[in-house]
Amino acid sequence: MVDFELYNGKANAPLAGNVGFYVGGHPSFKPPSNSIETHGHLGRYDAKWYRSIAADSTIKQAALIRLDDYWRVDIRVSANRQVDVDRLIEAVGHLPLFANLPRPISADRPW
Repeated sequence: MVDFELYNGKANAPLAGNVGFYVGGHPSFKPPSNSIETHGHLGRYDAKWYRSIAADSTIKQAALIRLDDYWRVDIRVSANRQVDVDRLIEAVGHLPLFANLPRPISADRPW
């Protein structure tokens, strides 16, 4: 049985930056202590984003998204410019996981 899934990606031009997210029932999400809280979306889901700037000036945003009573998404996005972070979030928001309503549980998809 699948307990969680991990996804990591690097943007293709013209986008720039990186995205990684965990999908499962037991995320270990902890926003960075130096982060600023902002509100936004990831696809059809409301998101409380935590934005921070690393020592190398990379902009990082993280959020914990509740998909249903069990499944959560711990997502991290980073890029050198805020516009790139925003574009990556928008692009990831178009993935079926975030853009569509969840499918009902069935025999062929036990989770």
